[in-house]
Amino acid sequence: MVCKIVKTDKFTSFVCSRGFGNNTCDTCGAPSSLLCDFELKNSSRKTCDRRICKSCTTRIENKDYCPPHIRFLRSTNDHP
Repeated sequence: MVCKIVKTDKFTSFVCSRGFGNNTCDTCGAPSSLLCDFELKNSSRKTCDRRICKSCTTRIENKDYCPPHIRFLRSTNDHP
């Protein structure tokens, strides 16, 4: 569980949740706003969902791919 301290003029509080997460790029550590859209086979998750920033993503046909998956797609010639 991750907790954050929230301060205002009148009070200080601690907010704890499983929903707070690390919002940094898994590749370079910059702030991330995207998730990898590589489709996983034989998995309960449908896509990779690795956190990636705008400079580390490769966008193909409106989908974002993390560096490891774009390398995989290029090596197998299986990219759109």
